[in-house]
Amino acid sequence: MTMANDANEITKRLDQIVDPQLVDTLAKHKIFLVHDFYLSDTDKLSKITGLHPKAILKLKTELASHLPRPINAYEEYSLQLTEGSIIKTSIPGLDEILGGGLRTGSLLELCGTSGCGKTQICLNLAINIVAQHNVRVMYVDTKRDLVPSHFSAVVDALGYRTEKAAILSRVMVTRPDTIYSLISTLHGLQGIQKREKRIKILIIDSVVDLYYPFLNDQDNDGLGLLSHIASLSHHLSTAYKLAVLFVNLGTRRNVFKEESHQDDSSLDTHDFLTPSLGKVWIGVPQTRLILSRKSSNNPVRSLTVHRSLTISKESKSKVYILPDGTVK
Repeated sequence: MTMANDANEITKRLDQIVDPQLVDTLAKHKIFLVHDFYLSDTDKLSKITGLHPKAILKLKTELASHLPRPINAYEEYSLQLTEGSIIKTSIPGLDEILGGGLRTGSLLELCGTSGCGKTQICLNLAINIVAQHNVRVMYVDTKRDLVPSHFSAVVDALGYRTEKAAILSRVMVTRPDTIYSLISTLHGLQGIQKREKRIKILIIDSVVDLYYPFLNDQDNDGLGLLSHIASLSHHLSTAYKLAVLFVNLGTRRNVFKEESHQDDSSLDTHDFLTPSLGKVWIGVPQTRLILSRKSSNNPVRSLTVHRSLTISKESKSKVYILPDGTVK
């Protein structure tokens, strides 16, 4: 039931309880809302309406039984987990920084330098989610990084060998080779969702690879196409309750602060990543996470918040990308 339907249903029930003449009388004394009625003194209401104080108290009780019960933050979080609006990825560091997992109806971006492990994280969360939540994931692989043999090996390494066939069948992989075919894919997803509504996660890895041909476009056609992709993605996330995950490339500028002169390990490196796709894209994801690492042979990756409407920018966590391709 939608919020509008909920409100209409409540209004119908209240109309059956409260006499319209009583509503008019209360309105003349600037008591318009149920909230105003509750806060008004019982004796004052008795004088205004001519009802006995006990009748006023009974009316308040009846009204309360037909209104939504306030719930605390823990109950709200538990409800979101139950209804599937927060979907755990089973990658502890990612779930931690996201406050439980991917949120349906939202746009998330994972940004980092080339080779830092963005695709590995996407692959792992896709496998974990279809294995544990019995939903489908659409993986848009513009870079053609999803090699079937590697995909299969990661399924085994994560402990899902006996469920491999079912898992692989629930990850839908598409490989658009132009930005126009990506737009067609997103339009096609609307048709799929109207029929079965089982896809809960859309991963686009990545838009930037298809945008390169438009970097020097003087007609700015690329900007319009980016805006169209952003609009379609937002519509898909809200209309069909999808969690949309973009992968984006970050360009890095290093600032070195020397602490001693003994060796390279004594230099404190501060990395400043600028997301690709420019200003037209900067505000598209509601949350943008930065994935970074200290060195190429270090399994530890840091996750920090670049921007978010729901998460504190002070939030940080770590994930571990292991040699077998799994992310812990």
